[in-house]
Amino acid sequence: MNEPTTPGYAPRHDLASGTPGQHSTGQPLRASEWLIIAVGVLCTLAFVYGLRFKPRLTERGLVALGLLAVAGLVVWQRRRLGRLSVKAVILWLALLLPLAALVGPSAALPHLRQLFAFRMLVALLVFLAATWALATRGAFHSYAGRFFTLLGLWLGWLALTTVWAPDKGAALRYLATFALMLILVLAVASAGGSRTRLKVLTLILGFGYLLTVSVTLLEMFFGVRLATSSLLNAPENKQWSVTSFFYNPNNLATFLAMCWPFFFIVFFVTRRRWLWALGIAAMGLSVLALVHTGSRSSLLTIGLETVVALVYYARHGRGSRRAGIALGLAIIAGLAYLALNTTATGMLGQL
Repeated sequence: MNEPTTPGYAPRHDLASGTPGQHSTGQPLRASEWLIIAVGVLCTLAFVYGLRFKPRLTERGLVALGLLAVAGLVVWQRRRLGRLSVKAVILWLALLLPLAALVGPSAALPHLRQLFAFRMLVALLVFLAATWALATRGAFHSYAGRFFTLLGLWLGWLALTTVWAPDKGAALRYLATFALMLILVLAVASAGGSRTRLKVLTLILGFGYLLTVSVTLLEMFFGVRLATSSLLNAPENKQWSVTSFFYNPNNLATFLAMCWPFFFIVFFVTRRRWLWALGIAAMGLSVLALVHTGSRSSLLTIGLETVVALVYYARHGRGSRRAGIALGLAIIAGLAYLALNTTATGMLGQL
């Protein structure tokens, strides 16, 4: 039966077939789609095999693929990129800085470990920011100008203290580290000026967590460790531990403890079940990784974070308070067992 064609009436379209008024249960995958799936499976198997048996060659291959992907993206979006202003480029590149900082020296060029992605990205951002500031003659808003004035005075004072520092080299290294961390803070804060950039930053940070946990699982089940791990030459009785992108297990535990509140409060800020499922999965992976770090202080930290979140969101939450409170109490009980266990041997004995 034909549908009426009255003004303002739009005929129904079937999403699967793309034709109006027809309903289909689905179409079989085309040969090109099967080819893409097959290539993806083969690449995944090759990646796992390479990390297990030829890690250095695999790292070089990943660097090459990353560079090719970036080059392809630039060529593909060259017209859109050509319309971007320098300020827009700075703001969008700044969103990648937290991920680059998380990966750290693991994203270094082969045989040139001091030149890794975070430092190169910082250098590029500083160059672009200086170019933009000179081109606009430092045309900041008044409140931003006052902020940068205070920031400049602070850095100037820190630089002045190096004059009477007993170890000039250590003082300069501290000053450089402080400046890098300050740039990282500014990069994260810059995302707050746009809702779109804030969403993109959230996705990037989520991807960073997923990447960190993936490397952790490779360490647990396949014994694959990155070149930056302190456990590469550790004795046999320490090989049960994990470090992921970090140098030692305690650093990884600190990172997981920092991420924990964002996963737990999902139950109090939304009623979307799929977000609850993601939160539970993320917390489960975090606990699994934390146990393998042997950091009892981080277990106590996430327990304290859970208590604080319960106290606040039990009264101010907009999601399911009952589910959140029940989960929080279960988490506290489980963490108390892990932190207070008296096992003398095995992995739990290290907590």
